Amino acid sequence: MNPEASLILHAVGMIASLAIVLQALEIGIAVWNKSAERQVPVTAVARILEESSFFSARVWRGLLTSRSMILIQILRIALGIWAFRFGLGATGWSVQLLLTLLTMLRFLGAWNGGSDAMTVVVLTGLIAGSFRPEAGLLWISLQSILSYFLSGIRKARNPRWWNGKALRGFLIASPVSSAFLKREVRLGSVALGPISAVLVLFQLLIPFLLVPHLVPVALLFAALFHVGNVVFFGLNRFFWIWIATFPALVWWATKSGLFR
Repeated sequence: MNPEASLILHAVGMIASLAIVLQALEIGIAVWNKSAERQVPVTAVARILEESSFFSARVWRGLLTSRSMILIQILRIALGIWAFRFGLGATGWSVQLLLTLLTMLRFLGAWNGGSDAMTVVVLTGLIAGSFRPEAGLLWISLQSILSYFLSGIRKARNPRWWNGKALRGFLIASPVSSAFLKREVRLGSVALGPISAVLVLFQLLIPFLLVPHLVPVALLFAALFHVGNVVFFGLNRFFWIWIATFPALVWWATKSGLFR
């Protein structure tokens, strides 16, 4: 095994473990105080899963009860803390993946959404990396790059992203944006057109920015992008799991051999 690749993969695992602990804490609290059940009733989930699986709704209801979900989140937290401190092998990461998939089934992607998907990507990369670190890093870095690039393509096809109208709509509709910001956005005091255009260009160009001399700037911009998503849209679950891919992106740009 490549010791340097193994070390970078360990950094990915540490940050991903932090992300999973925070996800599990938030979900566990929501299940405990019943807000999760109010937003995504388990009976409705069980009926949907019954239609697409061999198990009855009754089996799914038993598997996805509040008590089961709290236990699953406790296990995710325990594994995450252990992984952060000592690391995990393929078996440990596989168990964490199974627990994450069960959590995703409970909410059908309506809770963490994209952050769940990236968590699965990172965990599968960590499992693969337990056998071949370079393969795990390649998988994680490619998926991270695609997440930005494909999002940029979707935005680029919509003129409202180029002139800032789409960003304006999101800011006004955001439940966490301040009243002051919403007022300034409505009055047109914020130059959203250039900001939105720069965002689209960054996402489109990120595959070309991940080269040795530009990767620090690219990742700094990406980190600021995710901070903005937390501050203005409340997408806190996205922050740490995407940051977990950054060591893999550094490896992609500097150690993979693609730019030598």
